[in-house]
Amino acid sequence: MLGRSTALASLVLLGSLAAPASVQAQVHLDLGPVAGFYAPTTDFQSIQPFFAPRWKQAISIAYGAQGTLWHRHLGITASYIVAPSDVKVNGSTGPNLDASIKVAALQALLALEVGDLANTVQLSAGVARVLRGGAAYRDYDGLASTALTLGVGGRFELLPRLDLDLGLSGLMYSLKLTSGATATRSSSQVDLIGRAGLMLRLL
Repeated sequence: MLGRSTALASLVLLGSLAAPASVQAQVHLDLGPVAGFYAPTTDFQSIQPFFAPRWKQAISIAYGAQGTLWHRHLGITASYIVAPSDVKVNGSTGPNLDASIKVAALQALLALEVGDLANTVQLSAGVARVLRGGAAYRDYDGLASTALTLGVGGRFELLPRLDLDLGLSGLMYSLKLTSGATATRSSSQVDLIGRAGLMLRLL
């Protein structure tokens, strides 16, 4: 699904470069770094339910990059976020276990004008791939999940070609870990990602 959407975005970009100047004026591409937080709202069952019935992914910082292709008030945005989180085993007095989260997302955007053309409120919806890693998940499979993502944000012009982008997105997906012949029950996960980024308009 992500591959097809990425191909569609590439075709739109190539079409915009070949379009007349009047059309290109309505199309632009921006790219920039983002930073913020990753906050899971649910815990999940571990492989060893007798010793550690529930695990909790910790809130952590998040960082990455984002690019958006705009046509008037509609956009397609691709982002990649890394959260160097860890896992807390409920009931354990030992140290937390390293457990990073990586999220690659592709979303459609709708920008609503606020005040003037430079400031907008953005609504987003799309799909994401959530990948778990680190020592906590070293012996597990089933670490990649496909998520539905919904979000809201805002964009504010700082300079003629530089915008401040703010947003909050929710990831909704099902998680089922396996280890050999043992598997957890599938559990619904809801994760939040808050971001702030500086977007440079390239086109």
